Amino acid sequence: MIKYIFFDLGSTLIDESECIEYRIQNLLKQPNAPDRESLERKMIELASQNKLPYKDAAKEYGLETIR
Repeated sequence: MIKYIFFDLGSTLIDESECIEYRIQNLLKQPNAPDRESLERKMIELASQNKLPYKDAAKEYGLETIR
């Protein structure tokens, strides 16, 4: 008997574009941040490798993520 059903609502039923933009802007404001185009290319590359685009890109550039 099934007791629980979980749904991942992110990007499927909920538009997360504002949240993503906020996070990107936060990274770009930091010292030593790359330009937006470079950051977005890196995030796309990481996503294609099944990694976490935001967190892993921030880590590669030595930037702090929002907590």
